[in-house]
Order: sequence, then C-alpha cells, then structure tokens
Amino acid sequence: MKKRLLKKLALVFTICCAMVLPVGCNKSSAPAYAGEDSVAAESYEAYTDVDYGYAENSVDTSGAVETTSMPSENLSTNRKLIKNVSMDVETENFDEFIALIETKTSLLGGYIAKSDIYFGDKYDDEFVCNAHLEIRVPERYLDSFIGEVGNMCSVVEKTMATDDVTLQYVDTQGQKNMFLAEEQSLLALLEKAENLEDITYLNSRLSEVRYQIENTESRLRTYDNLVDYATVKLNVSEQMAPSIQPEEEKGFWAELFEDFMNSLESVALFFITLFRILVVTLPYLFTIAVLAGVFVLAIKIIKAIMKKKNKKMIVSKEETE
Repeated sequence: MKKRLLKKLALVFTICCAMVLPVGCNKSSAPAYAGEDSVAAESYEAYTDVDYGYAENSVDTSGAVETTSMPSENLSTNRKLIKNVSMDVETENFDEFIALIETKTSLLGGYIAKSDIYFGDKYDDEFVCNAHLEIRVPERYLDSFIGEVGNMCSVVEKTMATDDVTLQYVDTQGQKNMFLAEEQSLLALLEKAENLEDITYLNSRLSEVRYQIENTESRLRTYDNLVDYATVKLNVSEQMAPSIQPEEEKGFWAELFEDFMNSLESVALFFITLFRILVVTLPYLFTIAVLAGVFVLAIKIIKAIMKKKNKKMIVSKEETE
C-alpha cells in the first residue's frame, strides 16, 4: 500500500513539473525530495537534460532584475525576418510583361501564390488591362527580382516592410522542446504505470502533449516559409501609348497653305457627302417618283371619265328638250 502511494505521489509531482517547469532550468534547482522515489527522479532528470534553446538566467549583481538572455546567433546572423514588398507599376505591353514576370519568378525558384487579371475595355482612354499578383520569391533573390521588375516597366509606387519574428520563433521553439521533454517523461511513466486509472490519465495527457507538439511544429514551418520566401504584391496597369505628338511650330506661309488645303478638303468632303446622300436616298426618290406618277395618272383618268360623263348628260338633256 505504501509503495502504491509513493507511485501516485511521484506521478502527481512529475505532471506538475511538466506544466510549471520554466524553460532553461538547470539541474541544481531540483527539489530536495526528488530522490525519494526513483520514478520521480528519472522524470526530473529527463526534463533537466533537455536543451530548450535559451541561455541560462543571468543575475545582475548591481541590483537589476533577473533577465533571460537569448543566444547571440539569434540576435545577429540567425534573425527571423519576414519581408513584404508592394509595387504599383505601369506598362504598355501588358501580356508580354505578365509572361516575363511568370518566367522570372520560375527561374528564381519562386511561385505565384495569387493571380487576378482583368482584361478591360479595349477602347478605354487610360488603362486597358490590370492585374494583381501575389508573388513568393526566395528572400536571397528579392533585390534582384525587384530590380528586374523596375527595368521592365514604370514603377509608380513601391513600399517595403520587414517584420522581425525572432522572439516569436525562439519562443515557439522553446515551447516545442518543453512539450517534447514532457512527452518523454510521460512515456517513461507509462511504461512503469500499473494502475488502470494512472494509465488512462497518462494516455490522455500524452495525446494533448502530442497535439501541442504538432501545433508548434506547424507554426515553426509557417514562420520558416514566410522567412525563406519574401512576398511581393504587384499591381500592374496597362497604359495606352500617347497618340498625340507635340506639334512643331510652323511659319505663316505653312499655316496659310495648311488652311487652304483644309478648305479644299472640306469642299471635297461636302460634295462626297452630298453624293453619298444622293446614292443612299436614290431608292426612296425612285419610289416617290413612281407613286407620284401613278397618282397624276389616276387623276387624269378620273378627270377624263368625269368629262365624258358630263358630256353625255348634256347631250341627253338636249334631246329631251
């Protein structure tokens, strides 16, 4: 009975250590009673032997508060920087420019995460087509890619932003290491557990810990992807080539000759227009002429009939008298 009670106490102690043990603790901070039970002692050693990626706590002897320092490599050469670039550009060769962007992105080992292309009205006076591209390129080629874009088009606006996620990354890595250490301790306890209630609880806690491990690994992969591949949001607009060229200054005689030629052109245009109207309306005029001829002929026939009828009436009157 006493042995079973000691096992339960060791189990409770280990789980509490797994939940509240600070990252970066050392072996010298072990409780005095950690060696009273072999299972608890082994569990404690499993936690203290894990490297969480943090430096040990340093105490300022001048009276400053205790701080936790980060590895120097994380503060200099191994910083986690997420770079985002937004560019508004204009081009006169829309289709060719989009094709070049796709080719350049592929050659650099990147990819287009989002593409929204609008083919507008071809008779628009300003912009014919526009596109919104979200491009992911390796961070080491970001400057080269931006330079290539600037050489292929006219850059209207460009903004760059850098987000430093080093602290979040190191913190997430520390959380992952902590859960990994807890997983090892739970597995060790599970091998030695004999009570069904203890085994059930350990399996339940082990499932929660493994879920947290997967969650932290997913967050780390997301950070790595955002750091390794910079994001370039490219807003492309097609600009119509200017159709009106600046006019050169002309002399008096040149302007007079140009006005005379314009007058001749206007006269010629007038007669051409008149001829077009005549040709277009000729069927209508012919129809009107035919109808008018039929109408006149009908009137003449009616008049002749009426005249002949009147003459007969006069003759008949004379005969009766």
